[in-house]
Amino acid sequence: MKASILVLLSLSSFSLFAQPVYHCKSGSSVRKIEISYQSNGIEVPCVVKYTKGSESFSLWNAKHEVGYCEAKAKSLKNKLEGFGWNCAADPAGL
Repeated sequence: MKASILVLLSLSSFSLFAQPVYHCKSGSSVRKIEISYQSNGIEVPCVVKYTKGSESFSLWNAKHEVGYCEAKAKSLKNKLEGFGWNCAADPAGL
């Protein structure tokens, strides 16, 4: 029982250190939406980056508002899906 609790705690703490990434595809086109944190395990400051081909853009950032970058990244993912793109979370990033 104690071992399973430790495993669950370690998995949940791992997700706090992961940098969320969405990979979106439409035909042969690929886009990447990712959140970068200045410090592992700390949600702010953060930056939402959007990669299109070889170009990468910083779209949004937050210095104090926890959850802002995550909400913006998810909103962009949902918008792309609304345009017919297939987006999936990178299991290594989440």
